[in-house]
Amino acid sequence: MTRMKTEGVVVGRNYRGKAAEDRSQERRARFVEAGLELFGTTGFAAATVKSLCVEAGLTERYFYESFARREELFLAVATQCVGGLMSALEQAERETAGPTVGRVPAMLEVFFRWFRDDHRRARIQLFEPLVMGPEFQALYREVVAAFAVQVRSSLFAGLEGELRRRGLDPELLSRALVGGAVEIAKEWVLAGYRRPIPQMVRTTAFPLQALVESLSPASRPATLPRSATATPTPRTRSRSGSSRPRAPRSRPDRGSRSR
Repeated sequence: MTRMKTEGVVVGRNYRGKAAEDRSQERRARFVEAGLELFGTTGFAAATVKSLCVEAGLTERYFYESFARREELFLAVATQCVGGLMSALEQAERETAGPTVGRVPAMLEVFFRWFRDDHRRARIQLFEPLVMGPEFQALYREVVAAFAVQVRSSLFAGLEGELRRRGLDPELLSRALVGGAVEIAKEWVLAGYRRPIPQMVRTTAFPLQALVESLSPASRPATLPRSATATPTPRTRSRSGSSRPRAPRSRPDRGSRSR
């Protein structure tokens, strides 16, 4: 590439009004889009560098300009998908007024729609990392951990003291809830999105809402005094007009009746 110096700084020549760095970023974005398409449809194993270049409409020279190997491209695509989902969840949380427990359905609806609206995201985020080796399995765990942090901050705000009082670990509990939601989403995807989203949201939200409500101070039943819950003893009135406890009647046994 022809280069020139301006005041001691090396810069690339503009081409069609675009600087070299801008053109490089555009080519990278085209490869990311190609990766979303091929990794999300045929899978990582079937997506060769050559097929990615054909999909992007660029040569292999430009592929290696941005990525050293296919795994780097997959990481870029997965990071973009995860970042998009996290942003959508955060926006749903901000836009939903009311108590924490009321935000659960709104966030779950965003979660399920994210995968149904683009099935490529489901394959890249939920399935492919688990079959791509330890490096990407670790990435999958990191993504689940990131979701767990968001669940913890959203659902358990102000309730962690109560969790610890009951001997519960907020971090482990958050991961368990996220893991359950992810497994439900995977089964839903594999079944072809057969169940409608409202049903998915209601069913998945139920244990989350029940847990939050059980931890809320307002949900704890008031403890009544023992005298208020005791069964009153029947009383009878004596001939003098005063009342005294009624003595239980004794029944004769059957043997005394027969004599």
